[in-house]
Amino acid sequence: KIVCSLSDLLNNFEGIPNSPTMESMINQYLPVEQTNRTVCLSELEISRGLYNTIEGLAYFHSVYKKLHCNISPENIVINTLGQWKLLGFGFSLSFQSSDSKSKSITSQGVPSPYFLRVSTSLIRLEPDLRYMAPELTVGGDNPNDIRYITTDCDVFSLGLIAYQVFSYYLDPSNRTSYRKSQSIIQLSTNSPSMHQLAIANNLNAYLSTHIPTYLPATLHQLLISMLAIYVTNRISIANLLSHIYFTSGTFTILNQLDNLRYKDIQTQSSTLLLLADNLKNLPKKIYELSILPIVSSLVTNNPSLLPYTFDIHRLILKEIGRDQYVLSAASSISKALLSSALSPDVIVLIVKEIRFIVDSFPQTVMEEPVVGFLCNALDINNSNIQV
Repeated sequence: KIVCSLSDLLNNFEGIPNSPTMESMINQYLPVEQTNRTVCLSELEISRGLYNTIEGLAYFHSVYKKLHCNISPENIVINTLGQWKLLGFGFSLSFQSSDSKSKSITSQGVPSPYFLRVSTSLIRLEPDLRYMAPELTVGGDNPNDIRYITTDCDVFSLGLIAYQVFSYYLDPSNRTSYRKSQSIIQLSTNSPSMHQLAIANNLNAYLSTHIPTYLPATLHQLLISMLAIYVTNRISIANLLSHIYFTSGTFTILNQLDNLRYKDIQTQSSTLLLLADNLKNLPKKIYELSILPIVSSLVTNNPSLLPYTFDIHRLILKEIGRDQYVLSAASSISKALLSSALSPDVIVLIVKEIRFIVDSFPQTVMEEPVVGFLCNALDINNSNIQV
């Protein structure tokens, strides 16, 4: 389920009519500061969302053989698990086409059909240049040559968005009760000549003078490499996926958890069993809005995973408090206890954790599932269960 777009976050939900339903969704699924009722994302949450988008973009490039050409905050949405998803494919270009004259791939890239002329009588729908790479408008309003673009143009767009979001949420000078966010590239019109001028002047000046001390050095260098003016100096999508910033530390653990649903049950159970020790000292909202929903979803889809999640449940209970834990965890545990698909070995493991379940939930919430589980367990002719 989609909660909002990244643009909604960056503009304080100005474009969304205020309603009790929307207010409830924001409070339930987003890390809201209670002091000023604004959403506050941590570096870890932003990095995770950025990597989600990079993965989606890499898939779009490699499987669908297309360039996105219009990545912007409006085209990135956030779901109830805190994951970012890429939308807005209306301006995408194919690498290959039966019409070899228009969209064939060459060593230079794909010929761009955008921003080829200026017309006062015709309004053309074209990508938002505030988030576009310089190669989309090279040559100004009336270029002499064909503009060729590659997958690197999407990397540049994502770099602009990443820089904007990190600055918006992590720069201490931005911590006000009400603030709006803007792209580094500011344009009064969606004009190629204005775009080229803004990149030549504003972007270079901003990057050379704005040193984000609130970011780790490896992350800052990563963003700079995404925003290289020349394509030959820009980091590729493949190197983004394997960059050290995304392959080390706590982020790796969260990414592993995000992708666990695609693994076999043996990998899922062994990973869940060892995961708790690596999930300590995270922001409270990460436990509540990301880790617990993913773990609960895994258990709902396969109740046999429940006994391998109890160490994670203990950690989350400690970090988010009993009230919120009960509200978020009760459903998946109840369903797992009453599942008819539990093997005797799994039942034995759950029986050993019954005390934790009983102590963690109100009697009114868990009495029926626990009693039902124990009755079912006693009906099974297994010596280990009987003991």
